[in-house]
Amino acid sequence: RKRLMPLTYYAVLTAVFFVVQLLNNVAFAYNVSQPLHMCVRSSSLAASFVLGRTLFGKRYTLTQFAAVLVVTAGTVLAVLSDGALRRCAQCDDIASFGALRDAYAAADDGDGGGGGGGGGG
Repeated sequence: RKRLMPLTYYAVLTAVFFVVQLLNNVAFAYNVSQPLHMCVRSSSLAASFVLGRTLFGKRYTLTQFAAVLVVTAGTVLAVLSDGALRRCAQCDDIASFGALRDAYAAADDGDGGGGGGGGGG
């Protein structure tokens, strides 16, 4: 039977997966907080979106594109709030947002580890 996908695509996907896993482990050397690390790891949706478009020529609807933007914006807010928490641990407003982010990360942890509905995170 003829392959539907060339082996080179599998090789590229395997290489990308390997690099992502390696970078996930390297992130801890930079004192990244565990909740933030979990949040960023589970946001593989944008990466899947880009790879699907560039490698496989997949087309996405405007609704799907908007959903990716919303999820990515949430991840960016989590990253920024974590940095703000580390710089200003005494700020009540930022700390309450950090608690909200931590609650989200804890709730997201119950998804079986696949996260984000996108790639292989």
